[in-house]
Formats: sequence, C-alpha cells, structure tokens
Amino acid sequence: MKRIFILPLAFFCLAACTHKPTEKELAAAQLQKADSLFAQNDLEAAKLQIDSLKKLYPNLLDERKKAEILSTKIKLTEQQRNLSFAREQLPEALHCFDSISKNFVFEKDEAYQDAGNFVYKTQQYASGNCLKPYVEESGALMLTSLYRGGSDIKHNAIKLSAGNVSVESETVTEDGYNHRFRDNELFFERVTFRSNNAAIASFVQENSLKNILVTLQGDTRKTTFYLSSNEKKAIAEAQNLAIALTSLRHLQRIITTAEKKKILYEMELSK
Repeated sequence: MKRIFILPLAFFCLAACTHKPTEKELAAAQLQKADSLFAQNDLEAAKLQIDSLKKLYPNLLDERKKAEILSTKIKLTEQQRNLSFAREQLPEALHCFDSISKNFVFEKDEAYQDAGNFVYKTQQYASGNCLKPYVEESGALMLTSLYRGGSDIKHNAIKLSAGNVSVESETVTEDGYNHRFRDNELFFERVTFRSNNAAIASFVQENSLKNILVTLQGDTRKTTFYLSSNEKKAIAEAQNLAIALTSLRHLQRIITTAEKKKILYEMELSK
C-alpha cells in the first residue's frame, strides 16, 4: 500500500513542476503588472506592458478589453496631470505677458486681418530707414525693414554687424508682405522677414551697447544705417514679448486640449 501511494504522488509533483502557463494566464499576469505600475503612477511603464500584451496576445479579447480600459484610465490621468500643470503655471505666464505687453499697442485691421499684431509704442509710426519689430497674436516675432531713398535698391535681405560679428536674415521673395513703390522722387520699400528673427533679436540684445550696422541687401545694390537706441530696445522687448506670448499660448492650448480629452476619456470609462 505504501508503494502504491508514493508513485501517483510523484507523478502529481512532476506534473505540477512542469506546468506551462497558458496564454490567458500569462496575459492576466501582464495585465496585473500593468495595473500595479499604474497604481504606482509609473504610467510609461504601464503603457509598455499594455502595448506588449496587445502584441503578444491579439486573440485574447477579454484581456485586450481590460487592457483598453486600463489604457483609457492612464490617458485620463495624463490629461489630468497636464491640466493641473498648465493651470498652475497660467497665472505667472499671464503676469509676465501683461508686464511686457504694456509697452506695446495692439493693432488689427478687422477688414483684412484674421489676427492682430503687437507693436512697440515708440515705433507705431516708424518711417525712414529703420528696422521695425512686431509680434503676431500667435507669438511669432516678425521684423520689417523700411527704406526710403532717392533710388530703389530692391532689397530682399538684411545683415546686422557689430564689429567683427554679424547675423543675416533669410532672403525673401516677392509676396504680399513686401511692398515697393515710388512717390515723386522718393522710393519706398517695406520687406518683412518671417524666419531667423529670434537669432537677429538675440544678436541685438547681446550687442546692445555697441554700434549695430544694418545693411539692406539687394541683388545689385545696398544701403546701410545704424540701429538707434530706440530700435534696439524695441527689438529686445519684442523678443521678450514673443517668448512670453508663445509660452502663454502654449499653456492655453494644453488646457483646451486636456479639457476636451478629459471629457472624452471620462465618457469612454462610463460606458
């Protein structure tokens, strides 16, 4: 009797030791791991577990459904975090924008413009040979070079120099932003540059105590003038406003997007 009892027990132990987990058991363990990571606020690791589960067990519909629910919970938590962060940062961003923008006027032609521009107060009616910065509502920094002279130069680029260092704009093509006309014996040119302006503004800020020579460059002709103290200040302040407004717009977009997604994920979880 003793020998008969031991033999089946040995087979039972051997079978237990060599048990191979089923796909369902493996998927359940992976899902539990993902849920544990989510509870620990390790969202990225939890998402990796869920992605792995979906790839390894595409036919386990129940487990995939549970994984989708957990994935939605993670997305909801992420949006709640984004919303909390942006709302916390927004008052400071608004204060920074307000403190800088008080030196600017907002201009918008309702008949022709979808968005307006912030122009430095002392440059609102700038004319002659000068470099005029402004900031679009989106936060983009723009630079416009104005020329007035006895002959046309058809300039399409600018170069700023301070001693042995310099910075250049892109070369622009003829478009709706650039205007050239003649009034009796005077030629007028207005050219707007839409890229590399941050580098130009930084150059002006870094060399504000030096004489900065501006060269309006045409295909065959050019003219030069020095930036005035007012122009230097306007460009520096416009750069600061662009940074502040870009930051503010970014936070506002985060809040708008997070609020919409938060409602969407909450609806999905309530089904």
